[in-house]
Amino acid sequence: MYIRIKRNEEELQEWRKGLTEIIKYPLPNLSTLRIESIIGRGGGGKVFVVQSRQDGKLYALKVIDKLQTFKTAKAFRHVSSERLIMERFGRHPFLLHVEFAFQSDANLFIGSQFCPGGDLASYIRQKGNRSIPYDGKDYIGSVQTGRPRRYPRLTEEQTRSIACEIVLGLEHLHSKGVVYRDLKPENIFIDEDGHLKIGDYGLAKLLEEPSSGTRSLRTASVCGTRNYLSPEMLAGKPYSYESDMWSFGVMLYRIMIGAFPFDANRTKEVFQRIKKDTLDTPNWLSTEARELLRGLLQKDPRKRLTAERMKRMPFFAKVDWDAVLRKNCSPSISDVSVGDRLSDVLENFDLTKLEGISVGDYMYGHIEEATPATAPSHKRDPRGILIGFEYAHKDEDRLNDGPELLVKTRSGGLFSRITSLDFDQLPSPRGIFSSGSK
Repeated sequence: MYIRIKRNEEELQEWRKGLTEIIKYPLPNLSTLRIESIIGRGGGGKVFVVQSRQDGKLYALKVIDKLQTFKTAKAFRHVSSERLIMERFGRHPFLLHVEFAFQSDANLFIGSQFCPGGDLASYIRQKGNRSIPYDGKDYIGSVQTGRPRRYPRLTEEQTRSIACEIVLGLEHLHSKGVVYRDLKPENIFIDEDGHLKIGDYGLAKLLEEPSSGTRSLRTASVCGTRNYLSPEMLAGKPYSYESDMWSFGVMLYRIMIGAFPFDANRTKEVFQRIKKDTLDTPNWLSTEARELLRGLLQKDPRKRLTAERMKRMPFFAKVDWDAVLRKNCSPSISDVSVGDRLSDVLENFDLTKLEGISVGDYMYGHIEEATPATAPSHKRDPRGILIGFEYAHKDEDRLNDGPELLVKTRSGGLFSRITSLDFDQLPSPRGIFSSGSK
């Protein structure tokens, strides 16, 4: 097995203690959550909007199949990293954080703040300007043959407000040693006040050596979304935070101009243009905007803008960064509409690819009932459980007087997978997923 397991008495004692705390103060689970609608799906799992029966609040619940999680070492690392990063570094005004996490025999569940404004890509599709000024050229970006893909766009002023909140969230991640690796409008979410949250950390990586605790400077895996990949990543070179800044430049280009800077019909051609083509910016953009895009879309990562240098660019000359961080200024999305009913909120999400598919279908044919049989059984568990995956942020409205529930026995900085062999002497899990347990 690719995961090394420590089976010693000290580790088991810590896990027993964690289970005891969970039994005393039950975690949110499927019996305490009412599933309202599916709102997204992807390689990392499915996302539902759920309502807590305990506090009445809405949450986003990501459901991850354990079979897929344990299929490869890379998949396991991605899930573990996502859960850890959301807990360790997500408490920031412009990042999504984990509110609770639990597991069953079949699935892992991560609950986070629900952002009723939907994602930034859906907002731009609905509210963006679909006309693109003509600047004497027959193409935008590097698509010189065929018809380039066009997208609705926003004004420079709107883009500036959006960029301010995103760069502060990204700067925080970089300061903690996290390279995000999948920055795009689809992964930026709009809260009820119109502020932005970077979410979906499935590809994020903590640049840290588990054995020594010293931070490494680079990683080498090629991952992300086609048009947003950096030249150094495509060249197979080690990369770091600079790669996120390239993706940020691509995103701002798309938002302001309505097209990708390097595009083509075939993936291979896209990659060639990212690595070799010269950046083209239309002359109807302001000088400050063109300068910003050129700084972010430098082929040489050593010359590329960092988050700190980006904040000092003329494009942001009038921005009060402290006020943005404190949210003492207008939100990025001033016309967010959340309505009074969940049906109104769901209009902010792109559900076209999910039509005709029931929630039950996505939950493998039925809604998994929260009973002792669907909790990690410890005895019949064929797929293992993750030590330390469970989590609940302390909230007086939800956990009453209970302690903050942090069950975090880890091996090498990641969660450990264990099997029923490790649980011969553990207390019965009855009540862990029972809403009435005390």
